[in-house]
Amino acid sequence: MTPDGILQAIERFRIAYNSADVPTLEGLLSERVKWGHRNKFKGEGRAELIRSIAEFSEKAPGRYFANFGRTAVNDQIVFAEQKWHATPANSDPAWGWEKGVPFSMETCSVFVFQDGKIIEWSDFG
Repeated sequence: MTPDGILQAIERFRIAYNSADVPTLEGLLSERVKWGHRNKFKGEGRAELIRSIAEFSEKAPGRYFANFGRTAVNDQIVFAEQKWHATPANSDPAWGWEKGVPFSMETCSVFVFQDGKIIEWSDFG
C-alpha cells in the first residue's frame, strides 16, 4: 500500500470504530490482527477485536476517536495522534473513569499493515 492508501485506511478505521461499523472493520482487519492498549488490555483476532469495540461502546456510550492530528508513515507502519473521548456508563478505577463524567485522553496509535489489512493496532495514551 502507498502512504496515502494507508492514511485513507486508518481514517476508514477511525470512522468505523466510532460508529462500530462491523462490515467496514471486517474489511480492514486481518483475521489474526494483534491489538491492545499499552498496559490495559491486549488480544488477538478480528472477531475478538470487534467484540471488544462493541463492549467499549456499551461501557462508554458515544466514545470516539477525534480526527487524527500528526501522522507518520514508514513503509507499512503508521503512527497517528488523536484524542479519545467518552462518557462512561459506570465508574472504572482502572481507567480513572467516573460514571457520567466526560473523559478524554491523548493517544498515539500504531498501525501495521500487511497485504492491505491491519495486522496490528496498538494504542498508547
